[in-house]
Amino acid sequence: MNQHGLLMDFLFCKIGVALAAISLIGASMAMSSSFQRETGRDELAAVGDTIARAIFAADAMPGEVQLVRELPPLRQQFRITIVGARSDGMQVVHVLVDGRSQDRRVIMVGNKVNGGEFEFSYSNPSIVMVSKNEQIFLGLV
Repeated sequence: MNQHGLLMDFLFCKIGVALAAISLIGASMAMSSSFQRETGRDELAAVGDTIARAIFAADAMPGEVQLVRELPPLRQQFRITIVGARSDGMQVVHVLVDGRSQDRRVIMVGNKVNGGEFEFSYSNPSIVMVSKNEQIFLGLV
C-alpha cells in the first residue's frame, strides 16, 4: 500500500508540473501577441509622423519647397487615407493609417493643401512627396 501511495504522489507531482508548464506557455503566448500588436501600432504611428512632419516642414519653409521622404518599412499591409478641408482660414488635414490597427493624425497648417478640399487613399506607399509653390501639394507613391 505504501508503494501505491508513493506512485500516486509521483503522478500528481508530474501532473502539477505539466499544468504549470502549460499555463506558463499560454501566458507567454498571450504576452507575445500583445507585444506584436503594440509593435504594429508603433509602426503605423511612425508612418503617420513622417507624413505630418513633411507637411509641417513644407508649411514652415519660405519660398518654393520640394520634399521627398521615405516612409518607414512596415511588416504589414496598410492603407493611408488623407482628407483635407478648409476651416476658418486654416487647412485641416486628417491622416489615417489603417493596418492591423489604426493611427490618426490631424494637422492644421496655414497654406492650402491640394487646393483645400480633397481626399485620396493609397495602399502600401513607400514615399511621401510634398511640394510648395503658392500652396502645398501632397502625394504618396
